Amino acid sequence: MRRVVQDLGFAGAGCLTTACQIHLTRECLTLFSGNELCLGAALGSWLCGIALGSSVGAWLARRSTSPGTSLAVALVLLSASCMTLLRLFRSLAGVGPGELPGALSLLLAGAVLVLPGAVIAGALFPLLCADSGASGDPQPVGRVYAIESLGAAAGGAFVSVWAAGTLSPFMSLALCALPALLFLPLARIPSSAWAVRRAAGLLPAILLLGAAASGLPSRLDEWSARLRFEQLTTGERLKASADTPYQRLDLAEREDQFSLYADGKLLSTFPDPWRELPRAHLVLTQHPAPRRVLWLGSSGLLAAPAALRHGVQHLVIVDMDPGIGALIVPRLDEGARAALADERVRRVSGDGRRFLRETEERYDVIFSDAPDPLTAAQSRYFSLEFFRLARERLADGGLLALRLGGSFNVADPFTARRLLSTLATLRQVFPGARALPGAGTFLLGATDPDSLLLSAEALRRRFQERDVRDPQFHPAQFAAAFETAQVGQLEAALENGPAPSLNLDGRPTVMLSGILRESLIESPTSVAWLERLLAVPAWWWILLCLLPGLALMAWVAFGRKANERRRTAVVAFAVTVAGATGLGLEISLSLAYQTLAGSLYRELGFLLASFMLGLAAAGAPLRAYLMRRLATERMLAAWMLLFAGFCAGVPALLWAAEGLLPFGAGRAVLLALVFLSGAGTGVTFPLAARLSQPVGAGAAAARINRADHMGAAAGALLVGLLVLPVLGWTGACLLFAILLFQAAGLLWVAGAPSASPN
Repeated sequence: MRRVVQDLGFAGAGCLTTACQIHLTRECLTLFSGNELCLGAALGSWLCGIALGSSVGAWLARRSTSPGTSLAVALVLLSASCMTLLRLFRSLAGVGPGELPGALSLLLAGAVLVLPGAVIAGALFPLLCADSGASGDPQPVGRVYAIESLGAAAGGAFVSVWAAGTLSPFMSLALCALPALLFLPLARIPSSAWAVRRAAGLLPAILLLGAAASGLPSRLDEWSARLRFEQLTTGERLKASADTPYQRLDLAEREDQFSLYADGKLLSTFPDPWRELPRAHLVLTQHPAPRRVLWLGSSGLLAAPAALRHGVQHLVIVDMDPGIGALIVPRLDEGARAALADERVRRVSGDGRRFLRETEERYDVIFSDAPDPLTAAQSRYFSLEFFRLARERLADGGLLALRLGGSFNVADPFTARRLLSTLATLRQVFPGARALPGAGTFLLGATDPDSLLLSAEALRRRFQERDVRDPQFHPAQFAAAFETAQVGQLEAALENGPAPSLNLDGRPTVMLSGILRESLIESPTSVAWLERLLAVPAWWWILLCLLPGLALMAWVAFGRKANERRRTAVVAFAVTVAGATGLGLEISLSLAYQTLAGSLYRELGFLLASFMLGLAAAGAPLRAYLMRRLATERMLAAWMLLFAGFCAGVPALLWAAEGLLPFGAGRAVLLALVFLSGAGTGVTFPLAARLSQPVGAGAAAARINRADHMGAAAGALLVGLLVLPVLGWTGACLLFAILLFQAAGLLWVAGAPSASPN
């Protein structure tokens, strides 16, 4: 019975640490306006803290008393505190009104507010392994690893599938902490102990239950969320908030004017006829007879009355975040609500790209009114794959229109770079695509490029010939919507200058330009440094990643002494590479999943659960196998080769999942790839732990856990901040395949024909 309680404690620890990781990462996503680069920084900081904590845990494991419960309590309190401080980070870091935190703030938040909790989480694992070894388990590291991974998978699924959108983050964290605070102390208290001692051990769980029952976590969430919004210093009053699968939404009001914020960034204001009406009339006047119109974006809810004045017979508005419509529509005026109720209007809630992928209809006009691409989720509406998909859904003579903030002649270079990249990408599908520059820039791609109207006067004439009557819009406003004199400048720069990088789903270059633009406000020096790094040829980065393995290979090949030290170093290197590969693949596949499904914010825990389930599923049967067989370096080398082959095959499977398979099948393929990525690390860990067993359970756990998480931290940081923007999904997968092949070669050379002792 005690073994069962102990296993439940191990699973509870995994559930707790995963919940802390997910909630801290989601707070980082909200703080940095949903930008996925923070996945690399947040996960990298978390995993680096796990690695540092492993050394602390090894030291504690040598002591007579294991403070596992105390560490669990400290982890809950510290994580809740850091979540609160992340919500207050704008004030603490001095981010001004209207500004977005830049790259330096991103790294600072990870180091100061994510890493400390991870140190405590990392210290737990060696302690749990020492407890398992003390109870007589012959393979304590493998057992704890598998059970803790199962608990982590359960925690990730709980947070994403049920708690997200139902409970506040603080309440979700409290519930995920209960199993650890309940079963960890019970496993250490003998059944013969007095009832008072058992009650004392359960005191943290009892106090946490009392706090949850009193509603303290929910009140903390409301208080900190209100302070987070007040840091924007808009002078508005917060009216409503919502956590959606896509982002955190805040609706504010001042003098009957509403503003909608997504992850702290202004998304829309309404009523605002000076913004919405010129945009709608300009796009629809571009087409000679717009009968069937597809509007991608929640701004279509505001522009529907204007669109219907153009003789539109069928208007489809894809509300790409249903939470936006729920906040906006009840506050629209009577005319706007009547337009949305018109039989010619069809509202669709869900991802715009998925709708385009699944619909069979053809449209005269498709207007993609996505926000400026500061995230990979937004960048996918400006990518080559999106433009190809939209082209397939256009009728003969059809028009695709999109809009980007800023103009070509602005002072900073990154806005121009983003515009050039987007136009170059659009011209791969629409060779005659044109730009209408102004305060914002409209990009137009038509199946018949000669039909495009490139002057305000031409638009005015067509508008009047169509006899459109809108009391809130005059055709003279076309002259203010864009600068006719500047038409052609962007095209000339594209044709006469160096070819810009194309924006792809797997390599979102326009997102990177947006991030550098925001970072320019915060720190021009850091931007110059980042630009120099990004200008380094890709093959230099590949060589740099291979250098540690090459140096170790030279030592192994030419060194003739200290065989045990060489074997230990090679095994640690293999674990490091496997950890980097597992997390690098998880981040790459998470972004691929977002490209397909449209959301990552809420489903982050679900993806992490799939990864951890792969860890557990691979580790449990291997642990049973190693009870009968000796572990050798060459056994681990063979697995590294299989893992390398898997990485090399991932790009082809991604291509099939994103472009060939139906949505459900593609989603299943991506989840299977995440599961298998976890399995790759799940096999490596117990094999390496078995090879390191002679040093003792606690020390072996600390050594392998440290190497695994240092590699995972490096993989998360490099992939999230550098490899994906430079090499893309395909390059990242192939780089990891090369590193795994290198590790396999090292293991094969280092492994003598005799098996390692166990």
